[in-house]
Amino acid sequence: MDEPLATRLTAIDLSAWSRTRPDAVALVTDLAAHGVPLALLSNAPRSHAQAFRAQPWAAHFRHLLFSGELGIAKPDPEIWNILTTRLDVKPGDCLFLDDRQDNVDSARLAGLQAEHWTDTTTGRAHLTARGLTAGRQAGP
Repeated sequence: MDEPLATRLTAIDLSAWSRTRPDAVALVTDLAAHGVPLALLSNAPRSHAQAFRAQPWAAHFRHLLFSGELGIAKPDPEIWNILTTRLDVKPGDCLFLDDRQDNVDSARLAGLQAEHWTDTTTGRAHLTARGLTAGRQAGP
């Protein structure tokens, strides 16, 4: 594959991954507005990391970690050590949501609270159950 084709394919891939769901952005906005510390851990390549950081929703995250920059990807167990070290937290203090069950299982084995993200409604329910959404009574 030559450079122009690689650049074109990367742009197409990035365009597909750059579309955001309004309900998901609303959830992230709600969490940030209520002081919930947010971090993003993505298996995105280095080429996508820069573009994602420029998105308006990225401002809600205190930490943005990308596998392409870290040199390691979920579900490798070492990724959880990197994550918790960067966040300066114990694994059990993190709630990790992911759309891939193998990543959720790996996070749980590392001691993180983890739930399978299937949609925004279910994700919000997981967060609400832990007192992390608007109207919560428990602290983050």
